[in-house]
Amino acid sequence: FRQAVDYAIDRNDMVQNILLGIGAPLFTAESLSSRFLNQSLAQGHPKDLNRSRELLKKAGFKWNAEGQLLDAENNLVEFTLMTNTGNDQREATGVNIKKDLEALGMKVNFKPTDFNVLVGKMNTSEWEALIM
Repeated sequence: FRQAVDYAIDRNDMVQNILLGIGAPLFTAESLSSRFLNQSLAQGHPKDLNRSRELLKKAGFKWNAEGQLLDAENNLVEFTLMTNTGNDQREATGVNIKKDLEALGMKVNFKPTDFNVLVGKMNTSEWEALIM
């Protein structure tokens, strides 16, 4: 599932539209200048929805007649993606991720949240996905 999500996200689009072309796509949590960067992951890969679909099928996911992604128990794949309000780049990143994953049939509820509330949730199980 995580690999399918990884292949569905268009990082080049984010660099062009959010960072105005100034930057490089990241495929790890480490920056490209970090001495801890795993060089084998640094170059990444382009967006590939066909690869995403193959990975999801292999993991037991399927699509209904409306194109919505379902898990092996026929549950709609839906989750909430949160980031802090007031950070234009993070909010735009959330919008892009939502758009990219909806192309796979996932329902992404993007919810910008007050920073202090978001940090308070981080030490609990009250979140599903975060952009920080």
